Amino acid sequence: MTTQPVPGGAVVLGVRGEVDLCTSPLLRDGLLAHLRQASVPLVIDLTDVSFFAAAGLTVLVTARQAAVTAGIGLCVVANSRPVLLPLTITGLDRVLDIHPDLADALLCLSG
Repeated sequence: MTTQPVPGGAVVLGVRGEVDLCTSPLLRDGLLAHLRQASVPLVIDLTDVSFFAAAGLTVLVTARQAAVTAGIGLCVVANSRPVLLPLTITGLDRVLDIHPDLADALLCLSG
């Protein structure tokens, strides 16, 4: 997981590898720490994720709830089948603000 501020005041949290029961607590803790400490929009970039389990879905729901409570914008970048399929099957693609690439997510947050 990497964190990178970007022009416009947002922060991009890049995730790579597998998000499963073992790795999801690290992701959850990183997301919630950002949402507690900062008031800038957050982009969760999942383009380098090769496997996305139910535990990852739970983390995204938890992060969305925390962002809404804090009044912070939250976008998800996802463009691969291993990530999009679970989001679509569960209906989270209609709940989360999902974008196909980072540029699109940043544009949405700025406008």
